[in-house]
Amino acid sequence: MSNPSETDINSFIQHRPPRNDFNEVKQEFDLLECRSGQKLVHNRATCRNLFYLKKGLVRCSNFVDDRTLWFEVEHNFFTVPNSFINESPSHQELTCLEKSIIYKLSRKKLRHLCQSDINWANWWAQLLEKEYLKLEYIYQALLYKSASERYYELIRAIPDIENRLPLKHIASFLGISQVSLSRIRAGKQ
Repeated sequence: MSNPSETDINSFIQHRPPRNDFNEVKQEFDLLECRSGQKLVHNRATCRNLFYLKKGLVRCSNFVDDRTLWFEVEHNFFTVPNSFINESPSHQELTCLEKSIIYKLSRKKLRHLCQSDINWANWWAQLLEKEYLKLEYIYQALLYKSASERYYELIRAIPDIENRLPLKHIASFLGISQVSLSRIRAGKQ
């Protein structure tokens, strides 16, 4: 692990007011260079980090049935919320599906930063609000939209996703079989 460069950190924290002492901020982050297939969080391990995906693709799955719960593409924050917040064993796994560049910030460091600097506390609150709205949108889509509508929304949101994510993971995320996904893609459903 190495410390990220100043331009990387500036990009990473672009959604919060700048700090007066940049060197202090830079020391809080670790840069991970992950290979495809590398696990960031293993089953039953406690997730102790907030991650930011600079480059790559990450999948979150339920380790009981290997269902794809969500995935992240570049320029997004992610973690295993229940494990991270409650400091409890995870029921999910985080796996890099491509060679990935990821920043990580430990829960302990984040807590310290939020307690010592109102800018960090505000940034964290804004990030939580954004993530909550994203989860609510996914929940509503699962309740009220057909698999076909969800698939086309996914393609609109991430046009290259079919080239980057195995179709079995897309089908699992949509809650349908691979056969149903093939029919949707062929325009037969």
